[in-house]
Amino acid sequence: MKKITFLFLGFLSITATLRAQQDYYANQDTVSGTNVTYRVDRRYTGSYEINNITNTRTNQPMRLLNGAFAPPPFEQYKVHRIGDHAPIAKAILQEVLTPTELSAMINQTDSFDTGYVIDHNGNIVEVCFAFAANPPFSSISPDKWYSIEQKIKQRMKYTVSDKGKTVQYVIVSNVWGVRYMLK
Repeated sequence: MKKITFLFLGFLSITATLRAQQDYYANQDTVSGTNVTYRVDRRYTGSYEINNITNTRTNQPMRLLNGAFAPPPFEQYKVHRIGDHAPIAKAILQEVLTPTELSAMINQTDSFDTGYVIDHNGNIVEVCFAFAANPPFSSISPDKWYSIEQKIKQRMKYTVSDKGKTVQYVIVSNVWGVRYMLK
């Protein structure tokens, strides 16, 4: 009986490990969780970009208030972070992810990118994620990415320059170097 119990526990451990390595985004155009559906873009080899299907402005060119394309250089439409976002990002990841997922990220040399659409009030109104098409990032469920997305929108703020207010919205990207952020 002890041998059967030991074998059963071993099987459960292997199953949990395999499930943790699941790639939710492979060969998918969309992927859904309980509260979200993401479009999956594989335009770059070895990576995924996921966008909430409600997003309408991520991956779109910035436009002036009159609808014309915003002329470069795009750095002229500056925004500035309100406060240090690194501790906020670290707290968000620690709240959403399991200790096992966090440990896997610490041991990973890859990072993940976030893209934000920011309104004139400095609020993040849309978020997209880009990450390597392998664990640990691809094994994070859509619901967890959605939770990260919602917490980013709630907690991270920007100030928008006067020039930034001449466009309909500002697009910003950030690299989350989780290996260094979580240590």
